[in-house]
Amino acid sequence: MQAFQNMPLLRPASEATATTFERFLLLAGGSSSNNNSQETAASSSSKALEVLYVLDALKDILPLMSVKFINKILNYFKSLLALHQTAATRRITDPLYLLCIQPTLQVSPEALMDLLCSLAISVSSNEMSGDSMTFTARLLDANMKKVFSLNRQTCVVKLPVVFSAFKDILASEHEEPLAVAMEAFKSLIHTCIDDILIKQGVDQIMTSGSARKTGPTIIEKLCATVESLLDYSYAAAWDISYFFKGAVKSLEDIQKLPDEDFPYRKQLHDCMGAALVALGPETFLKFLPLNVEAQDLSDANVWLFPILKQNIVGASLSFFNESLLDTVRVLKLKSAKHEQECRIHSARSIDGLEQPNLRGVICSSLQILIRQNKEVIEGENEPSGKELSICEQRAVSRYTSEVAARNLDVLRSSAREILPTLSGIFIKSSKDDGGSLQRDFP
Repeated sequence: MQAFQNMPLLRPASEATATTFERFLLLAGGSSSNNNSQETAASSSSKALEVLYVLDALKDILPLMSVKFINKILNYFKSLLALHQTAATRRITDPLYLLCIQPTLQVSPEALMDLLCSLAISVSSNEMSGDSMTFTARLLDANMKKVFSLNRQTCVVKLPVVFSAFKDILASEHEEPLAVAMEAFKSLIHTCIDDILIKQGVDQIMTSGSARKTGPTIIEKLCATVESLLDYSYAAAWDISYFFKGAVKSLEDIQKLPDEDFPYRKQLHDCMGAALVALGPETFLKFLPLNVEAQDLSDANVWLFPILKQNIVGASLSFFNESLLDTVRVLKLKSAKHEQECRIHSARSIDGLEQPNLRGVICSSLQILIRQNKEVIEGENEPSGKELSICEQRAVSRYTSEVAARNLDVLRSSAREILPTLSGIFIKSSKDDGGSLQRDFP
């Protein structure tokens, strides 16, 4: 079929494939006059296997066929999905996914939408494994976008059915399908719910007035589904960072209280540290920026630096390079300005962030990084017995021997620059900060 692309032979080849599939379907679904039930069962089983073999072939062939016969096969797929047979369903969803990633393929949006509705309904009516729910959520997300691009109205009319399927997946206890369904939910809201859909719903409500006899509009159905997700049975699917934002801002207000009115500052900082670990530094600092550019230092959140130093887990190096280092540069400039103005107390706001103060932290971090990677590769990475945070658990689960090997390769490739830098600093350093450098060389 690949060789027939853009050739006159593509149409007859596609027709022959569709006819063969149709013939096997009719044979598998036909009745037999044979009174021998065992022979009948064996024959039916054999014919059903033949249908599955054709479905296996269609996974690769279907996207290459001419559109007319793709649409014909999609109609047969719908009847097969109605059987709720796992073996057939997965062989149908695989080629469907391949169809959706072909941007130039103009299949019938109505036929595709019918199939997606059947899949969405099957989520509610059947017990699915976690893997099946994950794949179905991705499939619905990708294909709904395709239908939207082909025919907007065909897509939005059926959005409530698909949203209901996502709701059922979010009620499951499987972590991966829950996360995938939540992202698909957000993705379809962003793609398919536009001003036109909202205006249509408002106009319909306004036209009906108080004597409304029609059912809820599309946008009302979608809003009802989203509102139902606020029930605590769906708490695992909530974007907890949304609720954290208000809590973190409230803690910031408490920090501003004078010491005589608030004796629990250590507990507050511990709470802030827990929030930092849960959210990650990027999100945390979006909610509560350091604000070091403020003219009045009382408006800057420099009190967060010790909390950041003690509680950052799993942030990317680019975050430090592009965000925190720029912040330190701004503080250094402001410190120099305050010192010129004889505002010594304000100038000391950068204490602890100068190079000598950070050398120990950097050297210790290098030692830990090298030791942890070597332990993973050598199989000596034993549990410490310490209870890990969620972020630490995720980091450990992804810390495979392959990842550790790549980390060490990066360290080796950088050794030519790192070692001369450390030795140069060591020669110029005092006894106090030279100890950490000396321990780092081995």
